[in-house]
Amino acid sequence: MDEVTTRNRAAYDRIAEDFAARNPDVPVPYLTLADEFQRRADGPLLDLGCGPGRDLGFWAARGATTVGLDLSAAMLRAARARVRAPLVQADLLRLPFRAGAFGGVWCSASLLHLPKAAAPATLGGIRRVLRPGGPLLLSV
Repeated sequence: MDEVTTRNRAAYDRIAEDFAARNPDVPVPYLTLADEFQRRADGPLLDLGCGPGRDLGFWAARGATTVGLDLSAAMLRAARARVRAPLVQADLLRLPFRAGAFGGVWCSASLLHLPKAAAPATLGGIRRVLRPGGPLLLSV
């Protein structure tokens, strides 16, 4: 694990509870995209950098099948308190899923934690796990 990854994991492990309390609701701009995103998704949704499960809970309430991935164990513990979705502790740079496993990928404010040089490989990994034609929400 490199220094940036180690530092990010430690920081989010420290602030998980406070982060969850300060970010309880899905931002309004995402809500305006949700219907179209869900309509285009054919299969389970992957929430990359799911944090404390805010967006996973939103999608579960809409009846979507979801999987959450986060680097931080503390964030995943907070997510477990909110959702029953499968949760995976892993790095965005090494997605542990088979090709085409997901009908949609939701990646809210996660890539900003990676060095810019890692963007091409990370986006390639996202493309690999996303079914052809599946939607990707990517915010930074």
